[in-house]
Amino acid sequence: MKRSCVRCERSSPSNSLFCHDVDCPAEQSPLILEAGDRIGDIEIVKQVTNLRSAAVYEALHQGQPVLMKVSHPGACHRDRLIREAKFLRDLPRDKKHRYSTLPTLRTPYATTTLEQDAFGTVMLGHELLHYYLAEPVEGQALQDLLRHQPQWWVNHFGWLSTELATTINTLHLSGIFHFGLTPGSILVRFEQKPFVPHILLCDLGIAAGPSTIGEDWYPEFVPTAYLAPELLGDQSGAARAGVATTSTGWGWSCTRCSLDGRYSRMHWPVTRRCWTRSVATSEST
Repeated sequence: MKRSCVRCERSSPSNSLFCHDVDCPAEQSPLILEAGDRIGDIEIVKQVTNLRSAAVYEALHQGQPVLMKVSHPGACHRDRLIREAKFLRDLPRDKKHRYSTLPTLRTPYATTTLEQDAFGTVMLGHELLHYYLAEPVEGQALQDLLRHQPQWWVNHFGWLSTELATTINTLHLSGIFHFGLTPGSILVRFEQKPFVPHILLCDLGIAAGPSTIGEDWYPEFVPTAYLAPELLGDQSGAARAGVATTSTGWGWSCTRCSLDGRYSRMHWPVTRRCWTRSVATSEST
């Protein structure tokens, strides 16, 4: 286990972490689990991605592979993960598995059901961790893939964008907003035949609806660079936001994914309008 700052990414193997930056919250850094760590009946295999509000791991639950998401400390992070888990539990699924780009929940304990418990809690030292388990998936975080291939083939980018737009539209049709898309919240896997990318949106952002977004909103769950301009103020900005707001986070993600900087700056206004229309008007399939 180690402490890792979600802002400056400094880490320490001990329980103390210090940063010289005045505004850095390193001293309140979350505990990051490492391979071989055990909490309850769950063994960590490896970390998949570390977000501002939670960390995602590959793990073993009583010997069975699972995807585990653990909330970082703080009431806002905890409540956001609980909203996300309950939404995923209540999302109707059919035999065609229409929502393969969203996590499929598993029971957090061996002796319970999803109807009783969508998420679990466990003590680790002096900390109470909130988590949920999902079906295992292959793939890496988009931010890690971009370190190896900063500019993607346009066809791969198009397939990825289509799946992401459909997924965000599913959230909107189900009554919740995201408002926090980042390359770290998107897991990508490639099929061999044909060699095309598929995504899993492992983080649902703020996971709040229009009626509660003013109460549930807090900006710390996403890096400021991926926030829409209307969300940079107080909670009243979140209350006025709509479906077009989510396109900002994806727009900045796409500048890192497929387009070089010169093309991105030139065409970003058009790209945002087109992507916003596709999210707002497409139908869930």
